[in-house]
Amino acid sequence: MAYLSVEKRIVQEDKVQLPRLYMAWLTPAEFAPGDAELDLLANVLAGGKNSRLYKRLVYDMQIAQDVSAFQASSRSNSAFEIIAPPGADTTLTEIERVIQEEINRVKAEPPPHTSSDAP
Repeated sequence: MAYLSVEKRIVQEDKVQLPRLYMAWLTPAEFAPGDAELDLLANVLAGGKNSRLYKRLVYDMQIAQDVSAFQASSRSNSAFEIIAPPGADTTLTEIERVIQEEINRVKAEPPPHTSSDAP
């Protein structure tokens, strides 16, 4: 199987009411090591109104209308995706920059571990 060794960017333009930023990474196949962890990462980044990306992009900065993240797992290969439509007067480049900052932050500051034994 061949893997991408460099970043690839595709820009598609059309007459649409609302542009969207799609970011995607090739990831391990379904049930392979790393697959389940990416499901957890999607939840940390965009799994609700208190998630890192949602809180920062939608509430704090108000530069996106919404944000979602998910691990699209399949048998042979998978993709981790983040999708965000910008707010008024916000560029896709600005949204991408903030998303990358949060990805870098989660690498540097992983979410705290929780235990079902905690009071």
